[in-house]
Amino acid sequence: IPLHTIIPTSSHMKDCPNINVCMSPSLTTLRLVSCFGVFSKQLANVIKESPLLELHSLELENIDLIVRKLTAVLESCPVLEVLGLQYCFLIGSNDEHALRAEFTRIKITTLKWDDECRD
Repeated sequence: IPLHTIIPTSSHMKDCPNINVCMSPSLTTLRLVSCFGVFSKQLANVIKESPLLELHSLELENIDLIVRKLTAVLESCPVLEVLGLQYCFLIGSNDEHALRAEFTRIKITTLKWDDECRD
């Protein structure tokens, strides 16, 4: 794992009374797995207020995320190159197309949904 990488799970996030402690403007990779309620309620606002200026890779898996919050985060990560989404059940294929059109600098990868949750 690179030096500037954080891979918190929902249990890690609960251990952070102030989510700012878990973030750093020099962070280059962030992977969130099964952090229900964390992304949309806390993390998206923190990233918007304190942009991740060095973030190159963002991977989100099994997270309750809406496209509006994700868009705000992507706008706050100016050098982001790779976005991986897996089983983010509130983002569908129509959202994927909109994200690809709006953020052409970002390679969006590993888009997967549960079949029953797909658009």
